[in-house]
Formats: sequence, structure tokens, C-alpha cells
Amino acid sequence: MVFKAYWIFDEDLSTLSDINIIASRFSFAPPIHSYKGEIEITINAIRFSGIHINSSENFNFNIFQSEILEIYYGFDELYSVYLVRGLGIWKPLKIKFQNGIYVSSVYIISNYKLGISSNTKLFSCIKQWLENY
Repeated sequence: MVFKAYWIFDEDLSTLSDINIIASRFSFAPPIHSYKGEIEITINAIRFSGIHINSSENFNFNIFQSEILEIYYGFDELYSVYLVRGLGIWKPLKIKFQNGIYVSSVYIISNYKLGISSNTKLFSCIKQWLENY
């Protein structure tokens, strides 16, 4: 299954400027993100392919099932409701993963359009995919 998506890593969120946050709250602005492209759920991994929005460089990244520590649908202390316009009509999907000793999280907003996302569907797909692992 493939989803159009925006995403941002936890380390990118912690470096956002006030200008980035304010800009994300304007009408028709997409949610805060560092990357945009597609997310595909394959047999053993979630594949991210797209571009970095500031540099326009291609970005390809995989999170394998065995690396996933947690999935969470909703706001948290890092990606809070205050970062979004509309005070949380949609919610981000967080995947916490570990690659070797490196632990990170990625926040995803899938199929976003006019304040609505399909993150509930993506969350269900990933949950089912993990249950079948």
C-alpha cells in the first residue's frame, strides 16, 4: 500500500524556528515537515521515498519491522497540537525505531488535503502489518 505523505524526524522538530512554526499555521500551508513524497508498506519494511523540502535532494529510507519499537497515533510533547492549524483535527502518526544503537522517531502526515489526513488508515495498516510479523 502506498500513501502520499509529509514527514519529519524528531531531531528536525527540535530545531524548528519560530518562523517555521508560524508559517505552518497559515491557511493552505501543509503541516510542519522536512520531507515529502511517498510511503510504501512492503513485506518487511516501510519505505520512504521523496525529497528534502529545503534542499530538493532525493531521500530514500527504510524502517524494517524488526527496528520498530512503537507506533503512536496522536500528539506528544515534541509534535504538539500547538504546531498545527485547526488545533488537531488531524493527528500525526509517530513511528519510534532503533537502528543499531540509534533510536529515533518519525512523524508522518499521510494524504493531507485541506486539514484532513488519512493517518487513521495508515495507522491501521501498519498495526495489521506488525501483527502479521
